[in-house]
Amino acid sequence: MRKILLTIFIINILSHSIANSNSNLNSSDKTVLDDAIRNYILDNPEIIRDAIILLQERDEIALIKEQRKQIELLERELLYPENKTIIGNPDGKLIITEFFDYNCGYCKIMFSRINNIIKKNEKIKVVLIELPILGEKSTFASKVALASLKQDKYSELHQGLISFKGTLDADTIFSIAKNNKININKLKIDMQDPKIEELIEKNKLIAKTLKITGTPAIIIDNQLFPGAIDEEELNNLLIELDKN
Repeated sequence: MRKILLTIFIINILSHSIANSNSNLNSSDKTVLDDAIRNYILDNPEIIRDAIILLQERDEIALIKEQRKQIELLERELLYPENKTIIGNPDGKLIITEFFDYNCGYCKIMFSRINNIIKKNEKIKVVLIELPILGEKSTFASKVALASLKQDKYSELHQGLISFKGTLDADTIFSIAKNNKININKLKIDMQDPKIEELIEKNKLIAKTLKITGTPAIIIDNQLFPGAIDEEELNNLLIELDKN
């Protein structure tokens, strides 16, 4: 549908631009000119394809520039969060920021890839941005995970939750927490802290600002990569970052 609208838009723009540039033409001549332009474009549809590609490329370039600008403005939140939602080396110089949802299948795949790289490189710090967008169960999981910060168990619980195969419900979440020696009674109290809800809403606002529409979304060196990226590409990005 967007391509059809773009096609109509381009045809109209071309027709009116040329007609307006020849304002001395009478109504009949303008109609003939419009028909000639339309027929030429219809006989050479690759013009529309090339124009659409060009518009899409310009849109993508503009989006990347705006994302980079916003990432720089949000550096503290994205690289050095007040809440230590971090795995890997907390002081690592090679920083990966990931927006994720515990019930997102691709996020689980992405965690496996990131974890493999962490094991091989002690310089890596992973900043985790809780972005529960897949319903109430995801929001509940994020609240529990963030509550575990008060017991210094976030890293352990995060890895347990994101590694779980399937959808997380309350019983499963608390079972994983218990297996990681987390005080469940304290956890249930701490997850009611309104600051946790505020943080989740703040994360959603940051995601909206960065035009993030799904999870996972990875940031490396001020560049945002939507969706899961393969381990080799991720490793190459970190190698390049390490050179700079």
